[in-house]
Amino acid sequence: MIRQSDFWQKYTGTPNGALSPDAWLNIPSYALAEATNGRLFRDDSGVFTARRIALRSMPEDARLHRLARELLTMAQAGQYNLPRMLRRGDHDAAQLCTFEFVRAALQSLFLLNSEYMPFYKWAFRAARALPRLSGLTESLSRLLQLPCSPQTAEEKCTLAEGVAAGVISELQAQDLTRADCGDLEKHARSVANGIEDVDIRNRGI
Repeated sequence: MIRQSDFWQKYTGTPNGALSPDAWLNIPSYALAEATNGRLFRDDSGVFTARRIALRSMPEDARLHRLARELLTMAQAGQYNLPRMLRRGDHDAAQLCTFEFVRAALQSLFLLNSEYMPFYKWAFRAARALPRLSGLTESLSRLLQLPCSPQTAEEKCTLAEGVAAGVISELQAQDLTRADCGDLEKHARSVANGIEDVDIRNRGI
């Protein structure tokens, strides 16, 4: 039988599941997903349930900081480096850019739904069930399946920009950005500017 303290230590790094501001910024989302999901059969004291409920709601400043980081990665990998690598004919690097863009995009989808992305092998399945932006998974799946070649370069870049546009539209719908353009880097910085905690905001993304 596993003790509560062992469970929380395994998934949150603390024996009671209470997270510091630093931990909220850096703990893997899959750990939070595992800690807060699954059926609970018995909790007489209610302590375990209360901690689970508390962990299900990421502090807004932490969510914004994490989201801004993922948006910046999307910008760098998908909007800047992917087309550059394709133009150079460096198809291995272009595929790595694709993987980075897709990973960051999936994380962004979950953050925009205020959900935790599970372990990577379940990420697509879970993303397809999200209430917001689940339709973008089709484009992300297509991006992964397309090889990097001169024949597919235009489609890959178009798909990446389409995903970016969908994410930007949701950022605007949630009033998380003041930027008015298709550049995800500018939206990332605008999201970061909305962080209220000065210490977190000044850490940069």
